[in-house]
Amino acid sequence: MTTTSEGTVTGTSPLNRDVRPERSPQGEATGQPRPTRLYAVVATYRRPSIAREAIDALLRQTRPPDGIVLVENSPDWDFRGIYDAGEVEVIHTGWNAGAAGGFGIGTQVALERGATHVVLVDDDCILREDTLAGIEHAVTEQVPGAVVGPAIVTDDGESLVWNIYRPNGKPYARASELPDYPVPTRDLAFHGLTASAEAIRAAGGPRSDLFFGGPDVEYCLRLADHGYQVFYLPHLRATHHAANYRRFWFLGSRRVPAGSPGHRYYVLRNRLLMWRMYRRDSVLDGIAKVVAREVVGALLAGDRVERLRLLGRAVRDAASGDPRRKMTNAVPLR
Repeated sequence: MTTTSEGTVTGTSPLNRDVRPERSPQGEATGQPRPTRLYAVVATYRRPSIAREAIDALLRQTRPPDGIVLVENSPDWDFRGIYDAGEVEVIHTGWNAGAAGGFGIGTQVALERGATHVVLVDDDCILREDTLAGIEHAVTEQVPGAVVGPAIVTDDGESLVWNIYRPNGKPYARASELPDYPVPTRDLAFHGLTASAEAIRAAGGPRSDLFFGGPDVEYCLRLADHGYQVFYLPHLRATHHAANYRRFWFLGSRRVPAGSPGHRYYVLRNRLLMWRMYRRDSVLDGIAKVVAREVVGALLAGDRVERLRLLGRAVRDAASGDPRRKMTNAVPLR
């Protein structure tokens, strides 16, 4: 993908772009450029106030990013004129490319700008001020070449949004129990997930046809398939609001995720595709658990008929589609 002087992208569908001048690498003024060029990519859709919190947190980093690429998936120009030249490069897609599509576009732009590492940040993720400094230390000193990301906590700073596991397979209960060294994991979320330019070129970027609903998980599995280790950096923190769950009682307390019918379609379809691609040895067990949870969630929510219809379609599309080829995203979101 190449960028013209008018700010459009050739080789793919044209993008309307509010192009900001590129930031100079930190340290160039002293003649001592940093060994890494960290570019942060933020993808958002019609949530300017939330996304601004994520971007402002990036601008407060003790180790500032060498560039910030903001991909706005809505047809509105919510970010025009908000940030100074050189702070943020705004990419306006003109259509809803989803989280996966937005991160895919932003990753390509970051590589064009000379990034050695790309930090993928959801718009509702707030990185603590020392996160980028810790990431730079990890990818240059602790686990060079690996894919890394911070621990994700809720606003209280102690509750883990996603589990981090001990060597015995049991999860840590609270953030204060976490060790201060990198912890291997199967996957990370787009909440500070950092990959090197080498890894991105080898494995490709986020898979745009997944739209959303697990593209970060699939990306980590694909990177691991290409030989790249994945680590949590537990001493680093990013804040994320608690996930939206509905609770029900069946042989004890259980949780099912909330979301629109279209949202749950993509979550189930993509999860099943991932089982087919990366967990062939236990695919039946995985499918049973995932489908059962989604069906229970549909029965507890409104629009049961629509939800169950789309879940059935998700199973059909995942079973009949070639998981290695581009899928069609045809289910509308409300």
